[in-house]
Amino acid sequence: MAIFKAFCDESYTHHTSDNRVYSIAGFLGTPEGWAPFSERWMALLRPKGLTHFHMTAYESNAGPFKDMAADEAAALFNSLIDVIIDSDITPFAAFLELEKWDELPDDAKEAFQNPYMVLLGMLLRRMPPSIQDDDVKVHFTCEFPPEKGFVEECLRGFDQLLTSDEPCASRLLSLNFEGKMAHREFDAADILACHDEARAQGASG
Repeated sequence: MAIFKAFCDESYTHHTSDNRVYSIAGFLGTPEGWAPFSERWMALLRPKGLTHFHMTAYESNAGPFKDMAADEAAALFNSLIDVIIDSDITPFAAFLELEKWDELPDDAKEAFQNPYMVLLGMLLRRMPPSIQDDDVKVHFTCEFPPEKGFVEECLRGFDQLLTSDEPCASRLLSLNFEGKMAHREFDAADILACHDEARAQGASG
């Protein structure tokens, strides 16, 4: 049995608008494919005094980027992108227009629990051909603060997914929620999620 590890992050529209979007994105790879990632990532962050990279802080020149020269910050970002490109990992992304979630009947919302689980199901169905084999299993680790109620909702949705007739259910080995600082793989997922939300906003606007 082949084991893959997926790390994902979410990005969503925080304000009320006509095209509210919820996006989940991240990267998938074997343990061997992920092995050199964190070391190379931290080798870029440590000299800058950083412990992690957050796309929102970078884009808004906030936090650790407030006093960093623009060209220095851009060079760091480009180097981080190079690490992602050079790593043996595969990107994935899915988004949902929240207006469509609002329009779902109550029984559908009860089945999915929340938009996050809708997108997780979409991601599992869209996994690349390399892991479509039934003998492939995926550990999903999601970046999300353990807010009371939310994780419980997701885990209920996870349990329902595992007992459903969905072909994707057999590929999901575990679902875990951890904080931002737990894995540097979340940094890469954060970059992709923010990019995908912006792309989706443009597509749905």
